[in-house]
Amino acid sequence: VILQRVYYKAGKRKGVKQRLFKRTPIHDHFRTGMNLIEPGCRVVFTKPEQLFHESKITVRFWIVTIILAAITIITLKIR
Repeated sequence: VILQRVYYKAGKRKGVKQRLFKRTPIHDHFRTGMNLIEPGCRVVFTKPEQLFHESKITVRFWIVTIILAAITIITLKIR
């Protein structure tokens, strides 16, 4: 959200409507089509074109979280 606001304000100073993601927070980016973005606004990350259901996004974030937590525990140095 912070990156999105900073990028938008920097573009606004230049007179250009621009965004990093279609919407923030990041899970809304995967649920939003390009037709819902304000006209004339340039979006850097337009992928994926296919929209995902919110439950699918949630489960994928859970999987990534579990994998990263497992990697953290495995690499944790026990003294």
